[in-house]
Amino acid sequence: MKNALPIALVLALFGPLAQASAIVVDSVDLELGRTEENRITEPLFATDGVGTISFETIASRLAPDDYVAYRLTAKSLTDRSARKKPHFKLDPSIDLGALLTAALREEASAMGFEVVPEASAWRVSGTLHDLDLQLHASGGGFGPTLFYGYADLELAIRKGTGEPVTRRLQTFTFTHLYNAGFGAQDEVKEALARLLVASAQEAISRLNRQLFHAPPDPRVAYRLESIRPGGDDQELDYLLVGLGGTEASVPRLLTLLEAEDNEGDRVDILNALAIIGSDDAFEPLSRRYAGEDEDCRLFILKAMAYLDTERSRELIRQRGTRDRDLACRMWAQRALGRTGKSGGS
Repeated sequence: MKNALPIALVLALFGPLAQASAIVVDSVDLELGRTEENRITEPLFATDGVGTISFETIASRLAPDDYVAYRLTAKSLTDRSARKKPHFKLDPSIDLGALLTAALREEASAMGFEVVPEASAWRVSGTLHDLDLQLHASGGGFGPTLFYGYADLELAIRKGTGEPVTRRLQTFTFTHLYNAGFGAQDEVKEALARLLVASAQEAISRLNRQLFHAPPDPRVAYRLESIRPGGDDQELDYLLVGLGGTEASVPRLLTLLEAEDNEGDRVDILNALAIIGSDDAFEPLSRRYAGEDEDCRLFILKAMAYLDTERSRELIRQRGTRDRDLACRMWAQRALGRTGKSGGS
């Protein structure tokens, strides 16, 4: 290809043009959000006696021109107008509420619940108040791209003919992808799908602990006992323990955390502890915060946000909002509701 321009020259010529306006994400496929690290292929709960669950379509409060992804900068934390290019927004035909509804139905079924299309023993409706991704790319657009995902979901759960119970749930996700250059739309699509799937999985898990009360399938305890510090490919094990486990899982997870040298594995353990949401984890995680790596501090903040107690919020205020790492400060602001974004909690 004698006349082909060098990649660096193409980027120099056309890069500014690509950033002149928002990049439109034309489709979102939930299946892109399921990988070998998060795909649920066996029941997590023994659901006999729980009854059927139906999910009404979640309403989305996000405006059609809302950005769903933008570069993470210090100013972007609180000032929408200061967010730098490139911005990504959804095609108007994409309904995030409908996508989240589909994810809730599919993930609840995978976890072992009987999901039906209409009125049932449990009926779940709700509103998606906020959802976005903050992206941080290294190497000038090539190489690793980090996505920090956030969702703010309000659910109303009605059992039979009783009065509905409302739950406001935040979701925090972290996705590490590789960008080969020429834009990040494919990576944004995958990170957005992962955020929707994770939000659905965590919402079902947390609703079960609070309302449905289905006990964990025995295989969850088996997975927990089979985990070893330094073991290979245990991310899915930790996730399923977090989603399906109970407070009885917390002592073992804390023991594993103390023994684990690998930062990535500690992130997986902290994520499991966050999803379980036991107050027993507060003191051990609080003590670890200052000495942990930045990714682990992120997930300690997630655990504190999910606990949502006065002392966990105080830790977020005192440490998270003052953290030296920009992503930690961003998650802390999200957890406390100081987002600067329309539709936030």
